[in-house]
Amino acid sequence: MGAARRGRNSLPELRDLERGVLKDWFAGQGRIFQEDPTLKLERCQSHGEHRVGFHHDTDCWWKTTHPGKCGVGAEFDYGDLPPFEIAGISARELLPSEYLDRLLLFNREFGDDIRIEGFLDADLPSLVISQPDIVGSPATAEQMKDEMLVSGYKTLPGVQLGKAGSISFYNPESRIALFDAHPGNFFHAKGMTLPIDGIILQITNDSEHDWLCARAAVPNSF
Repeated sequence: MGAARRGRNSLPELRDLERGVLKDWFAGQGRIFQEDPTLKLERCQSHGEHRVGFHHDTDCWWKTTHPGKCGVGAEFDYGDLPPFEIAGISARELLPSEYLDRLLLFNREFGDDIRIEGFLDADLPSLVISQPDIVGSPATAEQMKDEMLVSGYKTLPGVQLGKAGSISFYNPESRIALFDAHPGNFFHAKGMTLPIDGIILQITNDSEHDWLCARAAVPNSF
């Protein structure tokens, strides 16, 4: 989230620069799309940050970010005057590099296999990704909490980002926060509850870590 700290006015310029770099790289890989590949797939729909469709050959959901967008991330809000304390946390449109970092972090933390499939070359470009299908049912709030507790996460009562009623989690050991946990982002399958999406953030700033720890619930307060 360093780009925002350099000034929000720099974000559009950085976004355009990163799009150009990504387009050149994907062109070199022969992975440029001229039209959204999800439009020809089964069960095509607009969902959250992406348009999605099911790709039978790969048994994956293919997802295209909305035109000109690269998903949403979490950003801490600081006071304008000294001592510049944290006032809360809010959502911000991600830069392409931040979106890719988010996917890599999600794969590493939760053992997923999200892959970058290509670049949709348009006036408002998009990124195309794929994610393995999970056969299961939407998880309940208790199933989400139980699974995340086993993985070292604590709930963050009073801290909400994303869909209304969603749950926020923080793992103080790994310093990873996960927001926007709701049944559409967690599935229960074969006795396990698996996150398939969510706003994930690696915390590197000590003040932000302390702020989250101060709001984390102990297990018996779920």
